[in-house]
Amino acid sequence: MIGRVKLSDGREMMLRSTAATDIRYKQVFGVDCFEALCKVAAVLSECGDLAESIKAGKEPSAETTDKLLKLGQSGCLQVIQQIAYILNASANKRDMGMLNVVDYVNWLEDIEPFDLLVASTDIFSVYFGGKATESTIAEAAKKNNLSQMIGQ
Repeated sequence: MIGRVKLSDGREMMLRSTAATDIRYKQVFGVDCFEALCKVAAVLSECGDLAESIKAGKEPSAETTDKLLKLGQSGCLQVIQQIAYILNASANKRDMGMLNVVDYVNWLEDIEPFDLLVASTDIFSVYFGGKATESTIAEAAKKNNLSQMIGQ
């Protein structure tokens, strides 16, 4: 599956999920990707509209602050960032064998702290859509102006 997420500074980040995404995630971060994402999904479901509150730029309430702390303490924010890194590296046709934690941290340097949390729904959509058919991928690429990535 191919998609884009918009960052708060107006940039768009390309993402691409393939059958190798889980392998690459484990190769770089040493844990099972699907298992980590299931834990994130469970925590995010408890956090409700946290991403929307951040996106709206509202002054954080005590409840929002508690939710952010829970995300940080549970490691969920880091997992969202890590999967976005792998998906973005794949979309940019990076040498996936050369990915490592140092490169990941350098990649994070240009991203606002909560941009990927706000985009988490779109990130998950790309990841879980990775089992889509070729025609679905072609449609998504066309919709996201990414036809050149799939050779159309």
